[in-house]
This record gives sequence, C-alpha cells and structure tokens, in this order.
Amino acid sequence: HGGRIENNTPGGISEIYMYIEEEPINAASIAQVHRGRRRTGDQIVVKVLRRNLQRTFSHDIGNYLRLVGMYESATGTPVKWMMEWAMEELKNEIDFRCEADLHEECAKFVTTHGDLHGRLAVPELHSELCTKRLLVMEHIEGCKITKAPEFFFDWDRSRDLPAIHNALETFHAMQIFLTGKFHGDPHPGNVLIRRRPGGAAEPGGCPFQVVVIDHGGYYQLEDNTRKLFAEVWCMMEEPKDEKQRLRRRARLLEIMGMWGIGHPTRFVIEQMCSAGFGAKDYTATVRENGDARMHRYNHMREKKEDLGPPVFEDTSKMPPELMKAFGAGNFTRSSWAQLAKGMRGFDYAQLRINIMVKWAKMCPGARKVM
Repeated sequence: HGGRIENNTPGGISEIYMYIEEEPINAASIAQVHRGRRRTGDQIVVKVLRRNLQRTFSHDIGNYLRLVGMYESATGTPVKWMMEWAMEELKNEIDFRCEADLHEECAKFVTTHGDLHGRLAVPELHSELCTKRLLVMEHIEGCKITKAPEFFFDWDRSRDLPAIHNALETFHAMQIFLTGKFHGDPHPGNVLIRRRPGGAAEPGGCPFQVVVIDHGGYYQLEDNTRKLFAEVWCMMEEPKDEKQRLRRRARLLEIMGMWGIGHPTRFVIEQMCSAGFGAKDYTATVRENGDARMHRYNHMREKKEDLGPPVFEDTSKMPPELMKAFGAGNFTRSSWAQLAKGMRGFDYAQLRINIMVKWAKMCPGARKVM
C-alpha cells in the first residue's frame, strides 16, 4: 500500500503522516483501510484503492450475482436484473473524489437536521488529502454495529438497542423521503457504534452514537418515484374503516401497476416490510395477506402449485433505484435480527414501519393519502 499512498499524497507520506500501519484494519473488493496518525496529531484512517482492482472486483461481482441467482430460484422473485444494474453503477463510482463529495454532503445533511443531532454522525473528512485513489478521514474509536454488545462493557440492550435502531432507521427514512438520495449499502461493516461525544443526552439515556461510513454507494430516486413511494408507505397503517381501505387499495394497485408489479401484497410484505414476522399489507384483506404469505412459502419450498401471480410482471417498469432502497432496508434488518435475538418487547420490524410512515407523511410534494 505504501507506494500507492506515497504517490497520491502531496509531499509524500513523511511530510503529512507520523506513521501509517502496514496491516489493513479492513479490506474489501475495491479498497483497503489503514490506520495512521497525521503530524497534526489527528488519528486517521486512509482508504486506498486496490492495485489489482479490476481482477478482484470482477471476481467478487461474479460470486455475488451467483448468490443472487440462488435467491431468485428460491423465492421466484427476479432481482438479478437490478443487481446487475447496481454493479454497473458501482463501476462508475471507483473514484474517491466522488465519494468524498457524497461524504461531505451527508455530513451536512446530518448536522442540519435536529432529529439526528448527537444520535448519528459521519466521520470528519480530511478533504485536503483526498484524491482519486485515497480517502482520508478521522479514525472512529468503536466497532461495527453487531459487535457492540461485546465491545462496550456498559452496553445495555434494553436501553441502547432501541435508541440506535431509531437513529439509523430515522436517518434512512429521512434520506429517502426528504431528498430521495440515500446510502445504498448500510450493512453492519458500514455502520459503527462509538461513545457519544459529551456522553448521554439525558441521565440514564443511551451513551452511544451511530456512525455511518462508506458513502460511495449512493442512489437517487427520481422526484416522482420518491413521492409515489411516500404515498404507498402512508398506506401502511391501519385504515379507519373499510371504505378507506378500499380507496387505498385501489390507489396502491394503480401505483404498483406503474412499477410492473404483478403481486402487490407479496411485494409489500417482502420488499417494503422485509418479510418480517407478522408483516402485512394494510390495504389488503386477511385472505389476500394470507395468500401472499402462502405463495412465498410455496416458492421457497419449490412447490409446483398455488404459486400465485409473479411478483414482477414487467421489470422494465420498476425503477432500479427503488429496489436499492428496499435492499438497504434488508441490510439494517439483518443487524436488528442479530442484536435483538431472544429480546422480548422489541418489535424492530414494526418500529421501522412506524418510522417510515412518519417520514413518508412529511415527504415534500407527495399526494395526501385519504
């Protein structure tokens, strides 16, 4: 790594850094991350683009798409088309100057929205040292989200898990509905937990803060898609009567038709609600919800009968950026499932739905749901 960092650092390593550790603290297909210290005294991490990027990247993409193909076979839900699109998008983002811009844009978003203040942050970027092949930012003293119970001696699951869940899901919902520009890859390695600077906001409160990293994979919903998505989410709460349910059902079917969806209730349960236990489509009848769950089960058990209509009738109508928004929800769900295992009274799936509905109602320009 030394040669690549040296060649991309103005004045060279010795001019800027006291040291950079040889062994990476993290490595992926695109880059590896090394810890170090600047001559200013700041502890930093340097993310450096891999030398043999093209070979490893193409290999990992091939492996990933094979796994996606297995998911398609198991569920009968075609998603490979969307992932192939995402992989092509990713190839265009292997320029850390773009990631630096997105990183700073996200930092501004977080600091200007009081609902996130203190609860969620992004690392401070050392932008004067960032180049096409290098990204330099503050080192976060913490751990990835799923390791928090072992990393922090004072971790209190009943106190801290609901707090970090609310912070991360609020961040995602605000990005989706307020601007349509969102972090598309919030897997556990990209979501860190550290001690909250200054301590808990109130006595007995959560002393930890969510830190979101890796801002290279952002996606932008078109304005009309964002508004329609918000409208659909606003329907995901109990209707006041049957008349309202039927009105909402008709509108939901209209929107789903625009997106090429052939099995709306399965789509709601699987993609919007991440197929969580007890998930349901509030616009559908009890029978329609039951059929959707049965059709999913039959597909996954590779049965030949009673499979229902295809989830997608025409994938060309579905905005791929919207599918990435659903995928981001699945990433966070995996973290909650691991952290909340065996915990009673914490319905992370329903709490996420409540947060999505809350911010969907604040979506600028969205049609009001009756």
